[in-house]
Amino acid sequence: MRPGRVLFSIIVVGMLVAWGVGALNGRASVSDLSQYHGDARSYIGSAHSLLHDGLLYSDNIPYRKPPAYSVFLAGAFGIFGERPLAIWILHFCFFIGTLLCVYGISAKFFDGPYRYAPPLALSFFWGNAAYVFKVGSEAPAIFLLTCLVYLGLLAEEKGHRSVTVIWSAVLGVLILTKPIILYAAPVLLYILFRKRMQDLLMACIIVAFIVGGWVVHHFIERQTYQIEDVGPIVYSRGLISEAPTRDIAAYGLAGITGNYVADFVFPGYAADPLAPRVFKSMKRFAGEQSRNGYNDHEVDSILTQEGKGRILRNPFGFVAVAAGSVFELNGPMTLHGLPMTHFLVGSDEWIERSYFVKTLRNVTGSQRELSGIFKIGVIVTIRLLWLVFIMLVVYGGALAWRRGASWRPLLFLVAYFTLMHAIVVVPAEVRFLVPVRPLYILLAALACKEIYAIRVRRGMKDYRISHMSKQKSKQYEDTIYQHGSYDDMVWRAEQPVLLAEVEALRKTTSKIVYLDFGCGTGRILKLLESKVDDALGVDISESMVALAREKGVHAPIIVGDITHEDVIGPKTFQLITVFRVFLNAGPTLSRQMLTVLTPKLDPSGVLIFNIHGNFWSYRVFTKIWLMLRGHRLNTSSYWQTKKMVEPHGLTIVRFYGLGFIPKIFYRIFGSRAMFALDMLLAKIPLVKYFSYNLIFVCKTR
Repeated sequence: MRPGRVLFSIIVVGMLVAWGVGALNGRASVSDLSQYHGDARSYIGSAHSLLHDGLLYSDNIPYRKPPAYSVFLAGAFGIFGERPLAIWILHFCFFIGTLLCVYGISAKFFDGPYRYAPPLALSFFWGNAAYVFKVGSEAPAIFLLTCLVYLGLLAEEKGHRSVTVIWSAVLGVLILTKPIILYAAPVLLYILFRKRMQDLLMACIIVAFIVGGWVVHHFIERQTYQIEDVGPIVYSRGLISEAPTRDIAAYGLAGITGNYVADFVFPGYAADPLAPRVFKSMKRFAGEQSRNGYNDHEVDSILTQEGKGRILRNPFGFVAVAAGSVFELNGPMTLHGLPMTHFLVGSDEWIERSYFVKTLRNVTGSQRELSGIFKIGVIVTIRLLWLVFIMLVVYGGALAWRRGASWRPLLFLVAYFTLMHAIVVVPAEVRFLVPVRPLYILLAALACKEIYAIRVRRGMKDYRISHMSKQKSKQYEDTIYQHGSYDDMVWRAEQPVLLAEVEALRKTTSKIVYLDFGCGTGRILKLLESKVDDALGVDISESMVALAREKGVHAPIIVGDITHEDVIGPKTFQLITVFRVFLNAGPTLSRQMLTVLTPKLDPSGVLIFNIHGNFWSYRVFTKIWLMLRGHRLNTSSYWQTKKMVEPHGLTIVRFYGLGFIPKIFYRIFGSRAMFALDMLLAKIPLVKYFSYNLIFVCKTR
């Protein structure tokens, strides 16, 4: 698997998803910069002013925003012209850079194909794709923050000064993109460079030069040290802190369930939610101060002082709102990248414009008003699915904390962004946490990997225990291999293959000492014991061994688990068979078995085993069906099996494929006719790659 090709495919998928989301939310259809409003207009105006006048801010720009994003926009406008296409190209560059950085981080923490899972998940995540066509600082912030984490891992691993310089420059630019990260900078510097004082000093100088240089320049130009206007934020935070207890409780509940559900507990709340109400009050107060003759800087100072006073007078409300904001920030988002708090709430016109509702009505063919119970069901379903993701993130965070120092900067950034925005910003919107969403995905991937590992470990334990029961032994004889069953037909096809292999081995070896590992009820041991010079069986189940002896197996059988204790001793074998074991045991236990068995294989001998569940056979449909129902089915393939045996010094010299026709055809058309057809198909070379049962013949290299 070539990383370049896989990454290219992931990037293409991500670009297609981003384009699709942009088409659905309408942002990809913007044709002129004049169609942008609000914050977008402020950023574009600053970029235009910088490009033409050499100044980021001018009197006709409605709001003052952090400078870095406007500088990026000015560069894009200078290269591609002042049009929406320039913004989209810039954002696609940020998007691709984010995917590459996430892959770089993932490769540091995960091995094998699993390292592609986080960037692939991010490429499908609509919450990230929604900002590719949106004018705002989120797109560069996502890239800069993931780049910061990746470079931090490189600096910790290699310690190159050049990496430290780039990391420091990225941190400085990130602060000028999202000023809230300024207060996290000392902690990040300490975590990364606490043992390398020279690098710490150099990083501090670079960050101070970038951020401090801008602050000094800005003070000369605007007579303020602030990177961004904070008055509206602080004043809004103060207003919401002194809100009535009922409104604060409703706000917290709405952060968990949405306004529509909160309205059932607190009637009337959805019609006038707390956060928008506070924002309107802040705008009204700021407008009054402007009309009183104060300039923008003075208005910002007044708002800041008023907000601080309100917060100090209402500390309980301040803390309570912060708790509710944590849920609001970590809620699901729409295709517009906006919170789903107000989803399915509002006027009939708003609901009719909803893409979700229009699609739902097109599918159902119903034009009736959606019922309240139906709306609640939809909201609760979406929220529960998102809650599963958040729970994975939390579990992944707990695992990451125990994994060591490499995960600490990532965990700190996630916690810092969440707490700072919950404490400081109102209204708390999910877009504020967009820069750390890739880190959420990495933590969720860690949790999924651990859950899978736990299931594998349980599977190992369950396999050992379940195959020791008397019920399992009788199931093999009475159900799985009963006369005329599908597996009985497969066994009839396996017998000539095994006999032919023993005959071929006899031509090259004067004496054949044979081991049937996992012999079970003695099916294969009984077939071959008379064809070899010495035979031995090993199985963990006493009940299965008892059945083997009842069936007339004469070869000695040892009861034991050779992965825990070598009950065989230093003996070597010219022939070892392992049937219906590796697939049931799972990857980890199979590797343990091969570690023990390979040294016992004579250099002239062969190891013959089967995989009774080829992924590329009709089994794939059964696997998908069971996965949808929450069950698991072990499968493997020729290529996976090859990777399993090669690390143990084994090479596959040939393999056979039996059972191309699905089991259901045997039941419908009869076993004899289907068996005859299967035997004809087995003679076609390529068919074996898609057969249910694969038999491998291996030798030591």
